[in-house]
Amino acid sequence: MIKGKNFFIFIFLGALPCFSSANLVDTNLCAAIFTEKYVAAEFPIPDQKEWHWFQRAITPEKPEHAWIAEPGTLENNVFKSNGLAFSMSVGSANLAGKKEKTGSMKELIEVAKKNAYLTKKPESPAEHENNLNLIMKSEVGAKLVEKDIFILSVFDKSSVALAKSGNPTHMRLRAITSNANSSYECMPKIEYVKISN
Repeated sequence: MIKGKNFFIFIFLGALPCFSSANLVDTNLCAAIFTEKYVAAEFPIPDQKEWHWFQRAITPEKPEHAWIAEPGTLENNVFKSNGLAFSMSVGSANLAGKKEKTGSMKELIEVAKKNAYLTKKPESPAEHENNLNLIMKSEVGAKLVEKDIFILSVFDKSSVALAKSGNPTHMRLRAITSNANSSYECMPKIEYVKISN
């Protein structure tokens, strides 16, 4: 597979733990793509037929499954976010009235929440309002492009501009799942792609 060949396409998570590469996922397949109109991240996933979500016993206070992309810079193996993230997540603390679900990754993508948000905790009412507006108005989508790869992309002009601010060189991709063996973190270099009309 050629990285970046597919161009398709949460609630604020706050501080999340970092994960080392997992044995069920080939993190060499991670990719980050910038085009004129959108920003995308390619996430490798385990090649499995069934996924489970809305399991109350798994994550009582966090999403069960979350895939988060953050543009930024990488110097001396230290990543610095430019302040924006976009993500896809499933599950929450409030599962009352929801039944546990089993399905394919395609079905999980369809029910997941997708949006962009600011990674810095708001320090004023104005910053809080700006973050809420970003969460509500951002256009984020996801698509399974191969059995072990899906693409998460942000399309709206405001979020794309924020994603490109600060001249980012890398993207930190974090996968958090109910299976620790498929949770990971990778930091691919951003590929700048020009798409001709």
